Amino acid sequence: MTRFAVLALGLAIGCGAAAAPAAAPPAAPTTPPATAAASPFIGDWKLDVARTTYTDLMTVRGVDDHTFVFAFEGGDDERVVIDGTDQPGAQDTTLAVRTTDPTHWTIIRKQDGHLIITASWTLSADGNHLSDDFTQLAPDGQVTTHARYDYTRTGDGAGFAGTWEAPVGLDHAPLTILQVRPFHGDGLSFIRPSLDVTKNAAFDGNDYPVVGHGAGAGATVSARRLGEHAVELVDKSKGELQRTERFELSPDLHTLTQTLHPVGQRGANVFVYARCATAACT
Repeated sequence: MTRFAVLALGLAIGCGAAAAPAAAPPAAPTTPPATAAASPFIGDWKLDVARTTYTDLMTVRGVDDHTFVFAFEGGDDERVVIDGTDQPGAQDTTLAVRTTDPTHWTIIRKQDGHLIITASWTLSADGNHLSDDFTQLAPDGQVTTHARYDYTRTGDGAGFAGTWEAPVGLDHAPLTILQVRPFHGDGLSFIRPSLDVTKNAAFDGNDYPVVGHGAGAGATVSARRLGEHAVELVDKSKGELQRTERFELSPDLHTLTQTLHPVGQRGANVFVYARCATAACT
């Protein structure tokens, strides 16, 4: 699970907090429903963590000596004054950042007044590496994740400002299920039940709202077919491109590979799923 956008595999949930329910999607063009029902993508898919690779991306932009804008992959930009006070953050959370010296930041995120994330950031002497001692807590205060992430600077910047990437191990990731269902004619819905997030793909080139309580504000998706066994989704946030996703089926139709290209990230994230019967996806 990543630090601030708690890992949601393919996915990204902004800061582990739920967003307001998204508006219902507009009506999609009608085509014979049998087309979608026969799609080989339809089914339940279980993440194979051993075959999955994930890189966490975050950017920190300096506004002035005391104000910074944080962008965690999959979440909205958050502007914070580095003074240790709780300030409005993404998706109904608060974010506080304090510093004791130029190489150390302590970061605290709360939801409904309850502590949900703490992190201690430390810069290397050359400024090109960032160590993140990260802790995530459940609503009852119990620690659910404690890990250390080591980021490498991949973009210009000084101090904590810059673009940072870190590989994330998924050995202890929770069970992750992706459901694919028919959507209005020949379209498809990509559903993550544990997150309450649904992407409705109509394959008409139009942007459709991402729906569910876990959807980010202003999140949309458009889609196109790349062939019988491959489709591409384009994710945007408030009209700005966030990433592209390619879903491709293996020749035997038993494996689904999702390749994500987040904007600003050097490489791709690759998630591999195995087809399973509903009873096996538990």
